[in-house]
Amino acid sequence: MAEAAKPAFPPHVLRCKSSFDISGEPTYLFGLASNCSCNAGNSSSLIAAAASNDVIKVYSRETLQPQGLLKGHEGPITGLCFAHSSPSVLLSCSNDKTIRVWDLRSTAKETMLFKAKPRAPLCGFDLNCSDLMIAAGAELLEEEEVAYLFFWDMRSTKVLEKFSESHSDDILQVKFHPSQPTQLASGSTDGLVCVYDITELNEDEAITSVLNTESSVAMLGYFGPKYEYIYGLTHTETFHVWNALEAKLLSNQKKVRESLLEVHKLKVDYLVDCTYHEASQRLFIIAGDHSGKVYITHANINSIVPVECLTGGHSATVRCIHWEHQGDSIITGGEDALLCHWQSEEQITSAVENDTSNHQLPS
Repeated sequence: MAEAAKPAFPPHVLRCKSSFDISGEPTYLFGLASNCSCNAGNSSSLIAAAASNDVIKVYSRETLQPQGLLKGHEGPITGLCFAHSSPSVLLSCSNDKTIRVWDLRSTAKETMLFKAKPRAPLCGFDLNCSDLMIAAGAELLEEEEVAYLFFWDMRSTKVLEKFSESHSDDILQVKFHPSQPTQLASGSTDGLVCVYDITELNEDEAITSVLNTESSVAMLGYFGPKYEYIYGLTHTETFHVWNALEAKLLSNQKKVRESLLEVHKLKVDYLVDCTYHEASQRLFIIAGDHSGKVYITHANINSIVPVECLTGGHSATVRCIHWEHQGDSIITGGEDALLCHWQSEEQITSAVENDTSNHQLPS
């Protein structure tokens, strides 16, 4: 498929509206979750941030003013998510081998505690769209040579089931389909992305396809008008897209950073994650440099096109990002102990509309 002419890089569509310095102690942020997309009526928009000192800090999304501090984990926090139907319910996952549920109306202690058995550090997790099932991936247990994918029913803290044959190394990523509660994908340092239908919690029956990135999987997620595609980013910074239903590889870009430098003269030092913009039906790769600049790039079938640069907020590596697409505002957290809120002066969709390059994925 031929690509149309690529747009010029439009600077400064987004500016840093506000920032909050969390550096009262030596810490940085490496994970974010927001309750803005919660299905229930939500009068209090919150952002939860995982800090490097193993605590969770809760802020007002609009003002970035602190709203609470959650202590309990005894190891690095590897995931955060809000319940879809309860804006005050937050879940967190940790290397301390637990998943904790917090009611933000009472922040003193977790309300539920899920433990991995066998005891294994948890690398990533997700809650399905019906708020009934938790899935979490674990580090490889070397003594057993097994990497477990655990499942819990939210109504019981007992492990419901565990898969042991899908992956042969640490399972870093677990993502449920946004609208299909029994569909999920897992990604591992073994290079594989496994796709499941857990209508029946039987590993042999549940796994529907195995996708190979040929590298260690760093990030993955569902996207598309019907969330029919899966993207994957690897630790060697390759980018992949598959049709989830057909297990068909649609895009395989081996040199994302090199391409941005050679084609667009844009030097980035790392990739953060991808985010799907529902209004424009486009997938964006978020990248950055060690000076604190954040780059929003549009993922085409065969190329990556710069769209926007966020500058003037951070002064060090940015580790996490949350993009609230309804208002086109962005929250970022980094190693400089800053949480930044970026608000569009002219909506970022105006920059997206000026991008005339091909973005439709083939069916």
